[in-house]
Order: sequence, then C-alpha cells, then structure tokens
Amino acid sequence: MKKAALIALIPLLLLAGCARKEEPEPEDTTPPVVVTVTPERPRQEGPSAWDYLSFEPDVHMVYEGSGNEYASFETWVEYVTRDAVQLRVDTGGTVSSVVYTATEDGLVMTASRGEEYGRVNLIGQNTTEDILIKEPIAVGTEWRSDGKTRRITGVDVEVTVPLGTYKALEVTTKTAAGTVQDYYAKGVGLIKTVFTPNEDKSAVITSALARRETGAAVTLHLNVYYPREDGSGVVFTDREVSLKTGDTLAQALTELFRTPPAGAAPVMPKKGEILSVGFDLQAGTATVDLGKSFTEGMAGKSAALERLILQSLANTLADAFQTENVALTVEGGAYRTENFYFDPGQNLYVRIDTAQAAEEETE
Repeated sequence: MKKAALIALIPLLLLAGCARKEEPEPEDTTPPVVVTVTPERPRQEGPSAWDYLSFEPDVHMVYEGSGNEYASFETWVEYVTRDAVQLRVDTGGTVSSVVYTATEDGLVMTASRGEEYGRVNLIGQNTTEDILIKEPIAVGTEWRSDGKTRRITGVDVEVTVPLGTYKALEVTTKTAAGTVQDYYAKGVGLIKTVFTPNEDKSAVITSALARRETGAAVTLHLNVYYPREDGSGVVFTDREVSLKTGDTLAQALTELFRTPPAGAAPVMPKKGEILSVGFDLQAGTATVDLGKSFTEGMAGKSAALERLILQSLANTLADAFQTENVALTVEGGAYRTENFYFDPGQNLYVRIDTAQAAEEETE
C-alpha cells in the first residue's frame, strides 16, 4: 500500500486514549489498571462513546506496526479542553495534528492538519465531521460518515496487544480501499487497528499499542530565521523546542528569537513578546499576534533592519506551518512603527528561498 493511502487512513485510526496503567507481569495478560478523566455529561444506561476518549495531558503513546513501513506511529497529547483532545501524530513519514471531540452522539474527528511541524491549537475549528464511535454502544449500530460506512461489530472483544490484553469495542469501517477494524478499550482508547485492502486481502496492515508514557513532552525541530548583523540578508538555524500539553509555540519562539546564532541579530526586542500563534484551517494562513512592546522595541531601528526582522518572523512561521500566508496583528490591531504600517491581519513578506543556513560556532 502506498504511503499516501496509509497517511490518508491515519485520522480514521487514531483515537489514542490516555490512561494510567501498571505494567503486567510477563506471563499475565490482564489489562493494566486504568484511571481516566472525563468531561461532565448526563449519564445514561449502558456504556457511552465518551468512555473511549481520555483527557489526561502529557501522554505519549507508541504503536508497533506490521505490513507497511508507516504502520508504526506515535502520538502526543497537544491540547485538552472539557470535551476535546488534540493529538500530534508522527508516522515517520509525516506529522499531523488531529482533534477528537466528544459530542452527544459519539466521538467525532472535528479537525485535522497534515504536514504539521509547528504547534497550534486547532480545537474549535470544526472543519470536518467524521463520527468514529456512535451510540448506542451495541453490536449492530451502524452509520455513514465522511463517505464511509461504520458498524459496531463487537463489544467486550478480547484483544491482545504488546501492552496487554483488553476487553475492547470493535468498530468496522468499509472504505473504497478496504476494511478497517479498530479496537477501543474503555479508558484507554485505540489499542489496535487492522487494515485489509480489497485488492490483496493477504496484505494486512496492523498497528497495536505497545507503550505509554506519562509526563512526556514532544520535541519539535524548527528552522528559526534571523537577520544578519551586517544587514545583508536572513539566515536560519535548526532549534529544538520541548513542549508539553498546553504549551504554546508563542512562548517558545519569543525566547528563541532573543538568542540569535553568531553573526545574526535578535528578532525579538528585550521586552518584546509574541502573544499568540495560530493557524486558520480554511484560509491556510498562519497568524501571529505581537505585544505592543515589540513595536516599541523597533524605535530607532532602520527600515532595512526592521524589514529583515519581520521577514525572519514570517519565514519562521511559514516554514513551521508549510504556508506562504503569515498574517500579522499587534494586540489584535494594526502594526504601526516609524518605518512600517500593516493593516490588521495583513500578510507579511515571506522569502524562505533567499535565506542561508547560519554558521554555528562549534567547540
């Protein structure tokens, strides 16, 4: 199966739960003990789809795969609200952010973005509606979603994965490419997925939960851009950023922009700050909102240097979010200094192609 086809299936397969568990003894296949945090909702008789979504932060899940080089993947919890969880999904071939929302009808994938190498909160941008689990939780419950037919084909099915043995909900999805069987354990989430292609039923692709870590942070690798000290252009350097659930890229970039490599100038004034970084899924635009301390810090700078500072800011976000559109505001309003004026939300000038790698000092 080609990489693109598998990546397209990832949003179907990922409802990574976040649950506390004890490691079982090697010979014991009893599932680990689970503690979950769930949103408030009116309880009903019998199991609820909400039982299969967990809201615990700072959890890293590792799935072992077979049948395809991209069947193994990892997830990290990026953001959590009362009724939604955003996961970062790394297949080794691409990185995506996916939002799962608990609704009155079930569990729904409400937003997703591929090639996501930055970090932005997508919760609330309901750009899709793909129902993964629908109530009532009973064999025979069937629904159509996003062009696919799903059906609950088993309840309390015994499923063994590298992490243990669970009683799982089995959801079978029929797609144009083949059949997907997803297995969800209460309080844990997705524990296993099996894809059987229509064209070759022997070419089965499997992913199964193998490891779960708490208190985990994800490490991002960002190309951060800076103006040259001599004003001759822009350089970039690779920087690592470690983020836990709820941490923002605005906080990280504010600090990174203060510490340029040798031969480069800071992007961020000493008292400047980035208030927020966002991404508009429908417009395909990265957004950055600066504090007024940033524009105040431009006082006395030449137009040439300020232009390179803004280009460095734009290049960094454009690179992280794989877009050419970077919209600028200052505390929600216009950008105004001695040298420049930008209307609220006006796009900055992006020129990644002219930047050169910085020559880092080595010991």
